[in-house]
Amino acid sequence: MSPTIRRRGAVLLISFCLSASTAREIVEDIPLERFEDDHLPALQRLRGRLESSLLNQSRGILMVSEQTDSVWSDLSIPIWEEYARQHDQGFFLQREPLLAGQAFSGWTTLRTLIELMPKVQWKYMLVVTSNALPAKFNETWDDLITSHMRAKRYANDSPEKRVLWFPWDCEDDSVSAFTRGTCYGPFFDIFIVQQKPKASKIISSWFVKRKVRKHEDSYAKAFQATAPPYGDYIFYRKAATAEIGLPTSSRFPVWKFEANRQPRQVRDQMFAFMQKHPMLGPVGNLKQRQLESEL
Repeated sequence: MSPTIRRRGAVLLISFCLSASTAREIVEDIPLERFEDDHLPALQRLRGRLESSLLNQSRGILMVSEQTDSVWSDLSIPIWEEYARQHDQGFFLQREPLLAGQAFSGWTTLRTLIELMPKVQWKYMLVVTSNALPAKFNETWDDLITSHMRAKRYANDSPEKRVLWFPWDCEDDSVSAFTRGTCYGPFFDIFIVQQKPKASKIISSWFVKRKVRKHEDSYAKAFQATAPPYGDYIFYRKAATAEIGLPTSSRFPVWKFEANRQPRQVRDQMFAFMQKHPMLGPVGNLKQRQLESEL
């Protein structure tokens, strides 16, 4: 599961806000990537699936789910597959780690994007983790592009340049994102990538930082080091957390282990939500029956 930065104080707040609004683009010299830590059998299987998959839609959804997530991903994967099918979008699922000795799905997400982007016709892709669900099942996510990714903040803003968009993780939507201690950085559980060379460059720069000692165990810190030169191309939107990223979000809720609430476990929280939902429960049951009939 991808990490979500919470309660880290104002350091991340300042660095991310500056990169999103005032950073001037500089030429970044990205080290040569030789992919020495690729898990070659898994990578070959991924490439084979890409060659045989029909991924010619204008929009697509990428889900990366670790094997350890299967406790709850067995609930969410069928829902996301059906959601993509209903809205005529592509869906690609990656469950195998692509880095040798590295099970963490964040790095596999980036490695998958590096392989996926040249092979698909998707103009935009929604990247999701398996602990999320599409609560508004009948609504496509296309409007997130116009309402959030392309939101214009001031007269000379250039929203058309943006190629990556992340929901912004803040305590209270009524407080400014620049108020000390109220925001903690972007959510990585759900984000949007536009199919552009600049997006590929940013993802490659992010991925190569796994080799830097101070970032090798931190997907989030590697992103923090990557973002500043690309202030015009990466965008965060605080208001989006009402819709995305929290268990209470209206569009794409995301669940984590919660020590101080019941139920605590991710699967139990998701299952309880699906039981009360007018569509997700029936869709999940239907997909499960279809899978069982194919066995």
